[in-house]
Amino acid sequence: MKRLSFKTFIRPLCIALLTKTLMIVLPAILLVVSQSAVRYPYLSYSHVLGSIGIMDYSDKTTPLTDKYGNKYTTAEADSLMPLSNFRQLMMDGRMPDSIAGQEATMRNIASRQIVVRHTPSDGMSTQPPLHLLYENMPKRVGIELPTDMIRLSGELTFIDCATLRTNGNKSDIFTRALQKSGFVFPVRASWSNDSPRKRYDEGIFCSDARGELYHLKMVNGRPFVRHVPMPTGFVLADVSIAEPSDKSFYAIAYSTNGCMGLIAQDENSESGYSVSLFDLAPVNLLTDRITFSGNLVSWTLTVVNETGVSAWAFDRQTLAPLDTLTLVAPQPTTLESACAALLPLSFGKSYVAGGDEVANVKIGPTIAWLIAIVLACVYYFWRGRRKGSEGLWGTLLVALTGPCGLIAALLIPQDY
Repeated sequence: MKRLSFKTFIRPLCIALLTKTLMIVLPAILLVVSQSAVRYPYLSYSHVLGSIGIMDYSDKTTPLTDKYGNKYTTAEADSLMPLSNFRQLMMDGRMPDSIAGQEATMRNIASRQIVVRHTPSDGMSTQPPLHLLYENMPKRVGIELPTDMIRLSGELTFIDCATLRTNGNKSDIFTRALQKSGFVFPVRASWSNDSPRKRYDEGIFCSDARGELYHLKMVNGRPFVRHVPMPTGFVLADVSIAEPSDKSFYAIAYSTNGCMGLIAQDENSESGYSVSLFDLAPVNLLTDRITFSGNLVSWTLTVVNETGVSAWAFDRQTLAPLDTLTLVAPQPTTLESACAALLPLSFGKSYVAGGDEVANVKIGPTIAWLIAIVLACVYYFWRGRRKGSEGLWGTLLVALTGPCGLIAALLIPQDY
């Protein structure tokens, strides 16, 4: 048997590992440096101001600024934004009896305070197939951990946590209940809040093979299934389960075209559900960080992306638009601009949105492409033209990856 020499095996392997490592590590470092996080102030609608207030907690003297640039002291900020600072006002004895016609008690305000966040990583592929299906109407106060888990990967299966065996009878009962309501298997995606640290459980929202949304709960040990009809043109992409203390709504639904809707109970609807759409600019689930916050009188939707932060305020009852505000992202630093100029192309994490595989590809600035093209020409006339077709592929690699590709290409010996 012929022995493997350093030149025929180990040397090519080391070169391949080194070049691939550089092609991954260097762009990753540059991507982190060129896309540093920007800390934006807290945006929330103030009924007293009649507009969205800008709270910068790092400013201890004048933390509040209105949309017209007027600044307010800490004591003034407490009174102008009472729902954001109601604990301080109640401790000082300055809390009003009512706000916008609503009784301003501690219990009433706290039960309507809610924050729901959605990040680009919260796509369909991040949803696990195993869920905890709690009893919706427990006999005692609070929820108790079930002894089994429900698996929604294609089919519906209950698995006993102690023995890891499937419960065929219970699985058949819940499967038939879904099919009776019009659910078409296999299960396309499912969403739930499996944390036991909550006051009640609203079960699982799941979409079938057609993309239709269904609500599945367990009431007195029996399945409760309802179809949740979507508005015309609303193609479901993702769902954020809320379960607020006042049970005012179930969840927030996101469409593939950037629309957002509030899923709530509606006794006047035939299905028992309604999806109310927000009047705001389309959001991009691949790039935008979305924060949905609610209080006693309003909802505030905040969307953060590379261009800045935008906020929309809506009336809590009617969802009528109240105000909108946009803060432009600060200019990048010299280091961030220099790192961005070295990346013609960068690839983000891909995930499933609306059932399709999506890759997040970011195209670099013009200066990055000019630098890459110049480096590709230098590489071609220096080494690439003597390698024939392999030199052309190396030149293309440098043109697409810039300095990172040039370093990797130069590390490969000419006789390799």
